[in-house]
Amino acid sequence: MGSGGSGGSAGTGGVGGSGCTDAGVVSADAGSAGKTSFEKIDDAFKRCVISEEVAITYKFFATFKDPRLPAEYQGDDSDVIDSDAFDWAYARWSALSDRTKEIIEPFLVPPAYKGSWASAAPATVGGVRPQTIGIPICRQPTYDLNWAAKPADQNGRVKVWYDTRVAGANTQADEVLAALETKIWPTLVDMVGLKGPLSDAAITGCNGGDGRLDVYLVDMATHGQTATDLGETFPVQLATKQYPAFILLNRSLAPDELKGSAAHEFAHASQWAYPVAAFGLSSYKWLKEATAQWAIDAVYPNLPDPKGIAAQFEQRKAPAFMDTPDESLESEQKGADRVYGSYLFFQFLARTLMPSVIASVWNATTSESNQVLAVDKGIPGGFKEQWPKFAKLLWNQDPVNTNSFEGWDSLMTTPKVRGDAILEVNLRGAPGATQRLNGNIAHLASHYYHLRISDPNVRSFLFLNHPFATIKTAGFNVTTQAFFKKEGGIWQYEHWSDEGLKEATKSFCLDITAERIQELVIVMSNDDPKADVTMIPDGSEPRISVSNVGCWRFKGTTSVTDKVTDISGRTSNSTADATITFERWRPAQMPDGAAGRETFQVESGAVIGSLVQTMAPCTLTSNGAGPMPAGLASGTLLVDLGVDYGPTTLSREVSGSGGSEAQTHTEYVCDMAPPTITDGISSWSWMEFPSEMEMKVEVKADGTIQGNYTSTYMAPFSGTKTMIWNLVPQRQ
Repeated sequence: MGSGGSGGSAGTGGVGGSGCTDAGVVSADAGSAGKTSFEKIDDAFKRCVISEEVAITYKFFATFKDPRLPAEYQGDDSDVIDSDAFDWAYARWSALSDRTKEIIEPFLVPPAYKGSWASAAPATVGGVRPQTIGIPICRQPTYDLNWAAKPADQNGRVKVWYDTRVAGANTQADEVLAALETKIWPTLVDMVGLKGPLSDAAITGCNGGDGRLDVYLVDMATHGQTATDLGETFPVQLATKQYPAFILLNRSLAPDELKGSAAHEFAHASQWAYPVAAFGLSSYKWLKEATAQWAIDAVYPNLPDPKGIAAQFEQRKAPAFMDTPDESLESEQKGADRVYGSYLFFQFLARTLMPSVIASVWNATTSESNQVLAVDKGIPGGFKEQWPKFAKLLWNQDPVNTNSFEGWDSLMTTPKVRGDAILEVNLRGAPGATQRLNGNIAHLASHYYHLRISDPNVRSFLFLNHPFATIKTAGFNVTTQAFFKKEGGIWQYEHWSDEGLKEATKSFCLDITAERIQELVIVMSNDDPKADVTMIPDGSEPRISVSNVGCWRFKGTTSVTDKVTDISGRTSNSTADATITFERWRPAQMPDGAAGRETFQVESGAVIGSLVQTMAPCTLTSNGAGPMPAGLASGTLLVDLGVDYGPTTLSREVSGSGGSEAQTHTEYVCDMAPPTITDGISSWSWMEFPSEMEMKVEVKADGTIQGNYTSTYMAPFSGTKTMIWNLVPQRQ
């Protein structure tokens, strides 16, 4: 399906050439097995094996299955749609030799005329061939009387031509005419708002006899080879833009293929009606094919694919796009199938907004010579608004599948994730792990990462967002979105680029049931129509970082034993033992906590304390016990989670303190005096950690907080303080 050589899967050699004008006609690359004929021709031209004129000529031979194409350039064309030979020839027409023009001219003439590629009796035209745009055969056109047209009268907007020698062609012409007049034209022009094909009534030559759109049912296997080209559309005479066009449809197609191809080619005929701002319509190569492929769905929303390649005819090329979401929307680097597959973007626009948006895009081409910027200008909010929405729905599975391509069109294909597989998040016995993600995103491209947490030892989970998703730098606009499923739950969606630096990190505590994600899909998309993101500041790459550091509760025991003698000789021996449970605490103004760190407060616990102080001849003995109140006032535990959230060293450091009041019985005894007994409330310090200068306390490799430290008092005091802690992370 082409429009004067709109590119497509028949090659991307392109207009302009490489300057290899003196190359000889020699063999194709021996390593070109498995390629299409057009790819082989492109390869040979790029390597200067063949000249530009030979490349153009060979592409015409390949398009129409002409046996003059050398065997070494004949490839596997079973899935080829169309050719770029036409655009290339039109752009270089004045520079082509008379001999080359004579060879390719029959391919530019409608097949109902003698001298065309389909005619058994080529016409001859004397004189020197002009170096300007023009087709000499059509200066003195002669009909091939084997051809007839429907309708025979002057009614309607379309005329369908067929070869009367072909059995069933008469009926086939009626069917194509009905499709164009009653379904295709009304849908695309009257409903969508695209321009109708231009009349060629004023053109002298091969105009089909009047101003109606001429459609020719042809056998592109005239020379005995298998036909693959579904259709072509090109101007009635050599032109670059805004010119009447005619259509070739391959009559060997199955009925549904033929209807779909007619819709596609009609869209190309419509495109020739636009006075585009660029030099020629060929400058909108991607846009032409993508919107023409969309036109099939617009006209026939449920058109079956007779070959069974896909559920529906237009969906044949969808996998090529789904397999390369990290390529720019308009990219041709992965082949023409992807160009056709990018119709999905326009289907998205038509289904989420309205079909007339496609007409707005084509209207924008009249003032914008860049095809991508024309789309940006023609869609509401531009790519900045629409591309993130498209990236979200392109996921095309739970939780968006019912309102995306599966729900709209029964398309079950989904985008390929980075790494080509689900990323299993598994510590494999290590205390932590980090996976950096590729933040270099081409313009109008998306990166999909699908992660599955399969290791129960993963407790703390952090995602460091793309820097340009939270800081909107001029020229860069990345959007991060996420789908996730928690334990026992359903898939959910969140937008992770709405609140600036607040969304620089996203954390989940897998110890907590409500946060225990089992699967996570991260979608990072670049909605700029021109700028690729290629330079991420060192240390700022987006990443996933996980560890076995607890983040919900720690449970265990602590104690502080203090033995000291002061300068006066008074001794004091105290011990406070606690059984304690700490639980995560976050202030109201920071519901998501601080990146990479959690604060814990006392959830429950009990303390037992004892104190013996001696200053001869007196001794004070205190014993206390009781539950401690919950809250920060009783004790705090600060834990670095061991996750990587930027250009800093990974930390698993622990700090904190704990002390609480308890009912205490005290006896004070001195020689020769009765004891003094009191019962009341006393404070007991049951958890301390050494200063960082003394000893750095960290979560151990097994996830526990265990250790002890004894400090020595400095003169004039003497004695020691021993701190012991043994805390184990808990999981709901």
